[in-house]
Amino acid sequence: MNINGIFPFTIQGDAFMQKLTAHEKELFINEGLVERRKLKEGNRVFTAFHSADFVSKLIHQVGFKMPKYIPGKIETWGVGQDTYLIQKKIIKDFFFTLFGKMANEIRFVRYFYN
Repeated sequence: MNINGIFPFTIQGDAFMQKLTAHEKELFINEGLVERRKLKEGNRVFTAFHSADFVSKLIHQVGFKMPKYIPGKIETWGVGQDTYLIQKKIIKDFFFTLFGKMANEIRFVRYFYN
């Protein structure tokens, strides 16, 4: 993925709680992730459910930002998936944050010690 490239994806999120068993709902609430492991991963019948908090933390942990999140809704035709747009954080953002904080600290020190 290129710097500033945007990656869209959808997942089964909070709106899918109605499809979970009582045990799965507990896992979803406490851990944010439910996998139905009795099925073969990657197969069209393997399924997983992710809470918005779980996905948000994961996205930020791996160095991406999330410019757009659209929660899924219960519709007349069924349950809609959560939609995410994620983007690589550019190095400039990191340096601006780091040096911006340092510049503020330097101004603070100069103000009080000069």
